[in-house]
Amino acid sequence: MPELTVLALVPPGPDGAPWVRAYHVTGGKAPHRVTLDPVTCDCADFTYKGVHRTPPSCKHIAAVVAFRAAEPLADLLDELSDKETLDVVDPSHGQGAEPPATIDPEDRAIAVTVVERWTELRRVKPKPPGYRILWLAACAAMNGLECEKTAPGQAAEYFATAALTVREMARKGRVA
Repeated sequence: MPELTVLALVPPGPDGAPWVRAYHVTGGKAPHRVTLDPVTCDCADFTYKGVHRTPPSCKHIAAVVAFRAAEPLADLLDELSDKETLDVVDPSHGQGAEPPATIDPEDRAIAVTVVERWTELRRVKPKPPGYRILWLAACAAMNGLECEKTAPGQAAEYFATAALTVREMARKGRVA
């Protein structure tokens, strides 16, 4: 089953009907409009089966209910206009926000090398001087490698930490 996404509160249709809290749910074959008061959905499942359930339901209604349960500001945001919602969610409207950190290729290369070196040394007995510090750098490097696709800014910090640790080891002559 595809993941359903509750996009936003949407305005009423063009027929001039009064404002109703309606949600736009995507993720299936087509987007659907869901209301909670009264409970309705424009999907076929709700039309032919869901309307007869107690309480009336379908997967799109369940997605909206889950969204509202997960979003503590849902009741507040429902009552606001688009501009007011943006003021609550992002008061700066994207102005003055720091750009996401980019991954320094040199830091990443050092981090990868640290992991490779630690992998070689972890089986060596006795451990060479600086092994524990190398292990700490390898941990930071692994954290960076694990999150570089999903959180590049955080990965950049991990890689920089690993690289700084190695540079300090080299400066103090503790290279493992």
